[in-house]
Amino acid sequence: MKKIFAFSFLLLSLSISVKAQSELRLGVKGGVNFASVGGDFTNNTRGVFGFHLGGLAEFPIVTNLTFQPEILFSAQGSEHNTMATDGPRIITNLNYVNLPLMAKYYLIDNFSVMGGPQLGYLVSAKNEITSSGFLGRSTVQKNDMKGDINNFDLGLGIGAEYRLDLGIFVQLRYVIGVSNVNETEGVVLGYHRTSKDVKSTNNVLQISAGYSF
Repeated sequence: MKKIFAFSFLLLSLSISVKAQSELRLGVKGGVNFASVGGDFTNNTRGVFGFHLGGLAEFPIVTNLTFQPEILFSAQGSEHNTMATDGPRIITNLNYVNLPLMAKYYLIDNFSVMGGPQLGYLVSAKNEITSSGFLGRSTVQKNDMKGDINNFDLGLGIGAEYRLDLGIFVQLRYVIGVSNVNETEGVVLGYHRTSKDVKSTNNVLQISAGYSF
């Protein structure tokens, strides 16, 4: 896994070094996430809002086809509610450094569609459990969950981009989780115990804006 990330960073560095000799574009982007953790264990799970921020490089392969690696910090997670009306509310926060590796095809000069794998490395994982107490008083319990979550995350991204002549662009992308979020038995979504045999995956809808040159 470390070799994959090292290769990705090297690829971005090489891209920067050949900027002056090619049609390569460099840029930055940021935006809003609507994320959830879905799968066999998450019938009572809702999505949460987060954000993403980072940089990208884009260079041509053949006519109308380019390759766009990115490096993004991405705040993801989910909200879980138990079946009981007075049950606890659990918000899970999962922060990743993601490396989307997108192939882009330009249908027209300013509009493209994209798709490709996304590699992710878990930076932090925490949850916050809010329970109703006596006389309506709420109690909040915070837990570090990094040991219970898989450090590596694999997803598949699909999306579209519209680019303005000034270099400003907007993107819409959906990342479908492939790998299991669960690393070991542990509390992942609420008080229930999970295991590697119970698969949960990250799913993220992203709306981005950025600038490239």
